[in-house]
Amino acid sequence: IIITGTIDADLPNGFAFANAATITTTTPTESVPGNNTGEVTATVRLIVNNFADELIDDGDCSLREAIQAANTDTRVDYCAAGNGDDTITLLAGTYTLSITGTDEDANVTGDLDIFDSDALTITGAGAAQTIIDASGLVTDRAVDIVAGAGPVVLSDLAIINGYIAGGGGGVRNDDTDLTLSNVDIRDNEAANGGGVYVGSGSVVLS
Repeated sequence: IIITGTIDADLPNGFAFANAATITTTTPTESVPGNNTGEVTATVRLIVNNFADELIDDGDCSLREAIQAANTDTRVDYCAAGNGDDTITLLAGTYTLSITGTDEDANVTGDLDIFDSDALTITGAGAAQTIIDASGLVTDRAVDIVAGAGPVVLSDLAIINGYIAGGGGGVRNDDTDLTLSNVDIRDNEAANGGGVYVGSGSVVLS
C-alpha cells in the first residue's frame, strides 16, 4: 500500500491519529478448504455501471448511489437494495466526485459518506486502474466513514485529490475498523492526515 499526501511534518506516512486509534499491518492468508462453520451469510453485490457522480433516478448505478443503497438497505436508482454486509464492485476507470458541498454526512453532497452499520467492502480493478477522484473542486475529503458505521474494506483502488480544512483529505475513519488492501492514497490535503485520519477506530494495511 502507498499512503501519501500533504501532511503534518511528524506524520511521514500520511496518517493522523486521535484518541485510541491504532494501525496494524497484516500478511494476507489463504483460506483453508473445508474449514467453515456451517454459517451462511448473504452479501449483496452492488455493481457500479456509471462513472458520473449522481444521486438521481435515471436508470443506472453510480458509486454514490451504490453507497447510498448499502447505507440505507433500500434500492437507489438501478442499484439493488443493500442487505446486511454489502460489496460494491467498481470497474476500471475514474470516478470523479463533482457534487459540491462540505461537512454533510448524508452522502448527498461532497465526499462519499459511509454510515452503513453493517460491513461494507468497496473493491476496484486495481490501484492503477480504478480511481476515486475528489477533484479538489468539491472542497471536501474523498471518503468519510462516519460514527456508527460498520467495518469497512477498501481494496484495489486509488483515492486522490481530496481537500479538507479538518482531518483526512483522502479518508476519514471516525470510529470503526478500516482495512486498506492495495490502495493508493495520494495527492490529498488536510490539516491533519492528508492521506488518512483515524479517530478512535483502527486501520489495517494488508
